[in-house]
Amino acid sequence: MESLIMAKKPVCPKIKVSNNHYFCLKKGVSETLSSSSSSSSSSSSIIIIIIIIIIIIIIIIIIIIIIIIIINHHHHHHQSLSSSIVIVIVITITIIIINNIIIIIIIIIIIIIIIIIIIIIIIIIIIIIIIIIIIIIIFVVIVVVFAVITII
Repeated sequence: MESLIMAKKPVCPKIKVSNNHYFCLKKGVSETLSSSSSSSSSSSSIIIIIIIIIIIIIIIIIIIIIIIIIINHHHHHHQSLSSSIVIVIVITITIIIINNIIIIIIIIIIIIIIIIIIIIIIIIIIIIIIIIIIIIIIFVVIVVVFAVITII
């Protein structure tokens, strides 16, 4: 039954507010919402990637600590415990450095994408200005030609 209701084409674009409630949108509003949601989805996907990377690093650190605890449990040496703590610290620092490098690379990629978008917008504006200037020149030439024809 629900599939038949869902299959009907909506009269206007709708946003699902809750299970059975929809909010009808005007065309301009839906366009702005769709464009803003696409830009926010790209930034949220980057945040999700960063969170996943951090979770993976935390899991790796926990696994390393568990392995070292198991190794130390079998040896029962104070010296091996201190050396294993040093190993954990070194591995943790390297993982943090790698994580920061990944975050920096992601930020650089975002900045490059923003710069490319700005350059494309500037190029489009320049093209529009050139087209307007060409239209004005053509209009002036047509007016001058008609003026010359009427004088003659």
